[in-house]
Amino acid sequence: MLAMPEINHIKNLRNNKSLSINEISKRTGFCWTTVKKYADGDQLPEEKVSEKKE
Repeated sequence: MLAMPEINHIKNLRNNKSLSINEISKRTGFCWTTVKKYADGDQLPEEKVSEKKE
């Protein structure tokens, strides 16, 4: 799973710069399928918060 800043960067390149999945993959160094998952996905992954056991 990518960190939120990386996901936001991919979404920015896709939505604001109108780059292709291949171009984003080349620029970021991430796998094509990973880039497609985050660039075209409507939902952002939610961060998991674990509860502390006492």
